[in-house]
Amino acid sequence: MERKIGEKFDYEGVTIEVVQVENFSCKGCYFYNTNTNCKPQTAREHIGHCTESYREDKKIVIFKEVK
Repeated sequence: MERKIGEKFDYEGVTIEVVQVENFSCKGCYFYNTNTNCKPQTAREHIGHCTESYREDKKIVIFKEVK
């Protein structure tokens, strides 16, 4: 699964937007947690990948909460 840059989607009642970043960093990503690094891998099925090596568009993204 690959979500497009700018796409907004609902995850467990929270609106998330896919935002392109220049350098790989989890800083600012809704799914980043310093204890577990990311949500469980099973969530990837719903949220998609963030690194260029797994994305067809070869872009790096983070998932930001839309407030």
